[in-house]
Amino acid sequence: MKNKIKKSFAAILALAMLLSLAACGGKDKGSDGDGSDKTETIVLGKYTAVFKGYTLTKDDEGNDAMVLTYDYTNGSKDEQSFAWAFLFEATQAGEELGSPMYDENNNQITKNYEEKVKKGQTLEVAIALTLVNTTDDVIIVFSDFDDHEYTQTVKLSGSGVQDSGPEEAGSYQLYEMTFEGDVFDHDFLETSGFELYTMELAADGTGWLQIDGRGSLTWGDGKITIDGSDAVYTYTYKDGMIVLEESTGESMTFQKTGAAGTSGGLKPVGGDGSDANLTAYQQYWNGDWYGWTAYSNGTNDYSSLDGFYMDCMARIEIDENGEGALILWDEATSVDDPRAGVTVCISDGGFEQGRLKSEDGWFSDGDVGNADWLVDPDGLGYENLICIEGSYKDPDDFFSGYDYTIYLRPWGLDWADIEADQPDGLPDHYDWYLSAIQTGAKMPDVIGGDYGGLAPGEVPDSQMEPQGGNDPNASAVDGTWQAPVYGDYGLSKASATGVVPMTRDELVDRIGFYADSQIGSAPYDSLYNSMGYIHGKPLIDDPRWDTGKIHVYQWSIESGEYATLVFEVTDYSIGIEKLQSVETSPGLLDG
Repeated sequence: MKNKIKKSFAAILALAMLLSLAACGGKDKGSDGDGSDKTETIVLGKYTAVFKGYTLTKDDEGNDAMVLTYDYTNGSKDEQSFAWAFLFEATQAGEELGSPMYDENNNQITKNYEEKVKKGQTLEVAIALTLVNTTDDVIIVFSDFDDHEYTQTVKLSGSGVQDSGPEEAGSYQLYEMTFEGDVFDHDFLETSGFELYTMELAADGTGWLQIDGRGSLTWGDGKITIDGSDAVYTYTYKDGMIVLEESTGESMTFQKTGAAGTSGGLKPVGGDGSDANLTAYQQYWNGDWYGWTAYSNGTNDYSSLDGFYMDCMARIEIDENGEGALILWDEATSVDDPRAGVTVCISDGGFEQGRLKSEDGWFSDGDVGNADWLVDPDGLGYENLICIEGSYKDPDDFFSGYDYTIYLRPWGLDWADIEADQPDGLPDHYDWYLSAIQTGAKMPDVIGGDYGGLAPGEVPDSQMEPQGGNDPNASAVDGTWQAPVYGDYGLSKASATGVVPMTRDELVDRIGFYADSQIGSAPYDSLYNSMGYIHGKPLIDDPRWDTGKIHVYQWSIESGEYATLVFEVTDYSIGIEKLQSVETSPGLLDG
């Protein structure tokens, strides 16, 4: 069912996978007034709260305070209070705010907070917050018992009215969708594991849609246009829900999860277009990391781990709401079967870059729970170095386990500062790492593996497995095969020149054999072997080149004479390409 749904939105996928981060101008639908007609609608599950504004006052201890008013609507079948439906935490200037009951004159300033409301009914509710000051924004994170979350940013403008721009502006997550007349509701999408797409509509009429990649968009006047395409979608908005409709009648309904531009309270950064849609948290945490793991305090079966260490790699992905995942693998594991997989979130923690906190996951086969990992940026006093400390307990023997400390630095940065202070604080394969980053190589999937000359999407030879198959001519490329099979250079490599140390007669003999008798049957592997285990130069600019379908390679000798061979991909999954035609430099095969 999941695949069926994804396939149904192939057109939207194609558009959203335009990975453009550029912002385009759009029409601002906001009025020219002071914002008094602007509201913000907060939706958590079946409950809705419409923010009406705030007033400033003093609490019963004489501190500055604010009173926020909401129209609370219960959309569930049970009587529920605002207090039950909207759990909240509030911060200002990095400090958590308290919630007073009375003002300086001992008048109650909270209103109907715990009053139960029947299905379909609306009640005005007021909550109060003690302030740090009367200038900084107040960040309120609303949540419920089903892990829904919404972040509201209240700007203290002095007017007491929140100007949040057009009512549609905000952050959204997929709530339900239709396909061929069937409705796939929110419960189904959540329980089926279907990816809940996200969307951001900024107050200036720009935004993005995240579906297997982020596509920028413009919006306004009931229409959404994906940049770089001719597609225009109509939408309707009501009570925190926006319905995006295709001309075919299919639709996706998105639920608002935050106000425009708040991104969970994260700070937008960038200005050159490359990182304009990233937050300060994403700028610091997202990406590939390299380092090492030290083991200590092993007990029982793990006592031998004391003093043991291994190099490791990690990949961190944080979304605009400060939520994401970390995977980590080392010399004994792989990116496909990692040492650790942990869902994480980023909180302020008093740091501009935020603090990383574990939520749920595993290290080896032991649990990593909520706040088991608390990771500060620039740990141990070194810039761009993080330190993860944890403990492993054997699931079958509570008294057996060990402690581990993981030191990581973003791939591409040297460890010269640590080398100067603590020479024994370097990864074991640091020389290999240094050589790799000096060439500008991206992080490979294998520690100590091949990082040079690999095409995008390829994996290092050291990670490949022996190729199987029944074709006797399909001796594996480089004696290996790879998954995924192809990068942008087919079964060859970006660095391949195709120049072979042969005489003209030797080249004629080999190419002549394939041209005369092997068209339609010879695999690339056979040519690779016959040409002295040298890859053909991938002619990716040839108009016939179509990754995954047609590949064109060229082998040549020192004199400049060449043979160009065209292959058709007949089995993408295991890397079988069959020879379709042979072309040569003038006169090469005329004899």
